This record gives sequence, structure tokens and C-alpha cells, in this order.
Amino acid sequence: SASPVPVNSGSAGRSIFIWMPRTSIAAWRRAADLGALSRADAEVEIAASEAAAGRRERALTALDRALAAGYRFRQRLEKDPRFQSLSVDPRWRKVIGTATSAPPGTAAAWRADLAYLESELRRLHPRFRAAPLPPEFAKMRQELERRIETLSAPRIVVETQKLLASLGDGHTLVWPFGMRTGQLLRLPLSLWWFDDGFVVVASVDPTLVGARLLAIGALSTDELTRRIAPYVSRDNPMHFRWAAPLYLVLSDYLETIGATDARDSAKLRLQLSSGAVRDHPSDPHLP
Repeated sequence: SASPVPVNSGSAGRSIFIWMPRTSIAAWRRAADLGALSRADAEVEIAASEAAAGRRERALTALDRALAAGYRFRQRLEKDPRFQSLSVDPRWRKVIGTATSAPPGTAAAWRADLAYLESELRRLHPRFRAAPLPPEFAKMRQELERRIETLSAPRIVVETQKLLASLGDGHTLVWPFGMRTGQLLRLPLSLWWFDDGFVVVASVDPTLVGARLLAIGALSTDELTRRIAPYVSRDNPMHFRWAAPLYLVLSDYLETIGATDARDSAKLRLQLSSGAVRDHPSDPHLP
């Protein structure tokens, strides 16, 4: 069988497609040499060809080369039917990044996740592939691991985000939606940080749109931004202004910084567009 591979046509600014046999390992290597696809992606295709030919050892070695070249989508390998024959090999779990057999949500599984996270940072992050992780990162990870048995799953997610935020990279973060374990709750509204403060720009209660946030719980907006800062991955101050409003409507973060007593409730003090001040109870829900 065969599949199309895009090849950049250069100054024309367009792409053409050529057909390359999947079974031709030399063709995939040549495609990578020409820049038609990345070296990592080429190694995955080579691994698929080796697996189809029944050469399990060569297939696993090619996948190791793909990971070393920076292949980012290990979870896709697990679902790829072309690699089903490799799943019986003990090395397969390491390739797909699920080396632990601990049940999900247990302390052992969380610790394995943290170890995997650090190894992926060292393997993939443009900065930390060549330089060591900051000493503070190791200290924070050790402290988090020490406390894991005492923390709820959402709180572990929050503290893991704080760990990543310590790296000072706005694109290294825990995406706050879609996790299987440790789902976060959010308030039923959205904020934006304008020059004169935080303003409600969307809400299930339309009467709140345009209201200015004065406080959440006992914390003023100045105190909220000070306390949430260590949890927000960012590249610069403007990035913080863009990202902070999201974290201030995620109630697990609000509970962590002391703005609420529990993740399932919050009290907002709002100044409505009429000038009236209202204490507004809010019931967080799954995003």
C-alpha cells in the first residue's frame, strides 16, 4: 500500500504530494532528508514498516530513534493498529510512556506521572534538552511527592501546574480541561483583565456581564493576582494579564489560594454597571 507525503515546493509557497510506499524504509528516510516530514515522524513510519514485516526488534529500535528525535505524540502510538504486534513486548509500555502498572489515581500512579513529566521535559523542551532543570524544580517536585497522599486529585493537578509555572515558560503548562483524573471546576462566568480591573465578559447570568470584580471571598483583586501568580505559566507581564483571568474562575485554584473554603462554592463581590455592589454566590461546575 502507499500514502501521500507532502513535499514543500520551495519558492512557489505551495505543497505537492508524492506517493511513497509504506513498506519502503529507504523512501521514508529519503523523505526526511528532503524535509517532506520530520526525522521523528519518518522513524515512526519506518517502525510501522518493520512491524508489518514482523521485525519487532527493529520496530522498537526505530521507535526509540523517533523518541530521541523529539517525537511528541506517544499516546498516538498506543492507539495505532500498526503497532499492535509490539504490545506484547515488555519494552512497549516504556515506548508509549506508561511504564507503571499502578492503578490510575493512586499515589504510586501520580508519582509515576511526575517522573514521566520530568523525563518528557528533559526529552522535548527546547531549553531543557540542553540545560539542566532549575534546582527549584527538583525541590518542588520532591515536596509535591511527599504530600501526594494528603491531596485530592484536583489539588495535585493544581500543584503540578505550579511546578510547571516555576520554569518560566508560558507554553509549558497543565491544560486545565479534559483530564481523565483530577477534573477541575470553574465558575459559570468569564473574566477579562482591563486597565481598570477584572470585568465579567460572559456569564450564564446575563445581568452580570459588564460587572467589575472587586473580590472573591475575603481577597481583593490585588491580593488575588498576587496569590495566583505562582500558578500561571507565562513569558512576560502581558501574558500573565491574558492568562490570569482563566485561573481566577477555576475554583480549585481559588480554594488553593484561600479565596474559597471549598471547591464547590465561591462568593464574588461585583460592582454592576449601574454602580451597585452585589455579593454574588457562584456554584462551580465541570467545564
